[in-house]
Amino acid sequence: MTAPLDVLAKHFAAAPGSPRVILDIGAADGADTVRYAEQFPSARVLAFEPLPYNVEELKRALEAKGLLDRVTVFQVALSDTDGETDFWVSGGEPPDKLARLVGTAPGPRGWRYSSSMLEPLDHLKTFPWCTFEREAVPTRRLDTLLPHEGIDRIDFAHVDVQGAELQVLRGMGALLEETGAVWLEVSDHELYRGQPLRHEVEEFMSSNGFELAVSADGDRPQGDQLWIRG
Repeated sequence: MTAPLDVLAKHFAAAPGSPRVILDIGAADGADTVRYAEQFPSARVLAFEPLPYNVEELKRALEAKGLLDRVTVFQVALSDTDGETDFWVSGGEPPDKLARLVGTAPGPRGWRYSSSMLEPLDHLKTFPWCTFEREAVPTRRLDTLLPHEGIDRIDFAHVDVQGAELQVLRGMGALLEETGAVWLEVSDHELYRGQPLRHEVEEFMSSNGFELAVSADGDRPQGDQLWIRG
């Protein structure tokens, strides 16, 4: 789910300084990357996606919108270590209703939106049609990668990494203190093995100076939240 752009626009308007820096982490086919680049034309947008066929789709989407020169794409999984990790690549045939809701073409293995650095656990019960294959991908920490891009602050990070959110945020190091807003997913169930649950994520965000601005999960056991630095 895309972060509420109206809330972000108000947040950015109230925050001093430019240029804006937006990160789309776990960008998949680039649908959200395109939305952020179009909504915030003065922003520098960086997209992170480890799977090569998703990166190709992402770049095609940017090129079709004339945004390829405004977005920097990294074929890498963000984590709390620099190196390599096993990556659980999703596939399978989703129900027609879900396929229509997403409205984008499947990847070469089918469903492309559940891949994770964490091994699937309850996800296999909740979405029994979803399949996984394991392959190795490179990983990077943001605090070792972004200084080479001349970036020392982040205005907004969209973190869609299927249970590995805290690994990404810990990999920011001191950059987390220079991050204005974060959109991420929370769950009450261990959909992926070792996934921090909702209360752990909320405690981490609060202890690092963020305040919950929007909760889009309602009464569901998992959903999305927008956190803004207080």
